[in-house]
Amino acid sequence: LQAVWPWRLEQVGQAARAMEVTPEIRQAHADAFEKVVAALQAEVDAVTTEDRMPVALTGLKNELEEWEDMCDDGPIPPVPTLELVRPKFSYVLVRKQEWKQVPNYIHKAHMIFDSHMGGGTSMSYKLFALFQKGLAAVRSALRDASKERAFCQLIALTKAMADLDEWYADTDAPEETVKIVRALGALWSRVLASPRDNDNETSQKMLQAWLESVQEDWEGDASEQLGAKLSFLAPVTPKKPSRKDGEGKMPAESGSKKRKAALASSPSGKVPKTSADTDLWLHRFDAELSQRQSSAVQLRCEAGAKKHASTV
Repeated sequence: LQAVWPWRLEQVGQAARAMEVTPEIRQAHADAFEKVVAALQAEVDAVTTEDRMPVALTGLKNELEEWEDMCDDGPIPPVPTLELVRPKFSYVLVRKQEWKQVPNYIHKAHMIFDSHMGGGTSMSYKLFALFQKGLAAVRSALRDASKERAFCQLIALTKAMADLDEWYADTDAPEETVKIVRALGALWSRVLASPRDNDNETSQKMLQAWLESVQEDWEGDASEQLGAKLSFLAPVTPKKPSRKDGEGKMPAESGSKKRKAALASSPSGKVPKTSADTDLWLHRFDAELSQRQSSAVQLRCEAGAKKHASTV
C-alpha cells in the first residue's frame, strides 16, 4: 500500500498529527512556556549588575511550535516546566562596556546573505573573510592586554559560526575552514588559560558545556559534511601546582638531559622550529604580563612534545 500511495499515507499522518494538537493543548503549552521564561528571566536578572550582564549562549523555544513546524512523527512534546527547560538554556557573564564594542557577526553574515549575487560556493569566501576579521580582532585585543574584550569577541564570533553552516556546508575550500576553526580553538585555549574575575561558577559551567557542544557538532556532523576533519578547542596545558621547598623536586640534571635529548633528535643538532599552534601556546600569557604582580620575565621551554611556561 505504501509503495502505491506513499503520498496519501503521508497526508493521513500529517492530518492525524494536526488533529492531536488542539487549541487547548497549544494554549496550555504557551502559558507554561511563558511562566518558564519569566522564571529564568528572574534568575538572569539576579546576576545582572551595573557593569556585568548575561549573554545567551543557547536560546529558549516552545518545543510544541517547533514540533508542528517540522511535522515530527514522534509524540507531542511534554508541557514545558522549569526543570525540563533550564538545562537547555545557558548564558555567560560579560562586562557591559566590552560587550558594547563587539560587532554582531550574525547580523553581518545575514547582510552577506542579502547582498550576495554570486552562485556556487562563492559566498563561503565572504564568510571566511568575516570570520578572519573576527579572529584578527581577538588577537588585537590580546595584544592590548584586554582579555575581557578578547573574550567577548570570541563569544560573538563563535555564536555566529555555530548558528550558521553555509561556511562549511557549501564551500570548495575545506582547508580554509579547517584553518579558521583551528585558529579559533587556539585563541579560546589562550583566553581560558587563566580564570576571569567577573564570572561565577554557574556561568563557567554553562560556557564549558556550550563549547563542548560546539566542538561535538564541528568535529562530528560538520566534519563529515565538509569531508575534512575540523579540530576545535585544542587542550590547554594545566598549570602545575606549586611545591614546597625540597619536596618533589626533579634532579638538577633532568632538565639538561631533556635538552640534550631534544638536540640529539634533530638531524641538524638544533631544536626544530615550533609550529603555529605551539607558537600560540608559548605566547598565551603575553597579554597578561602587565597585570601579574612582580612579574617581569616569563620563561618558556619546549622539549619534544612537552611545553612549560613559568613567570618569574
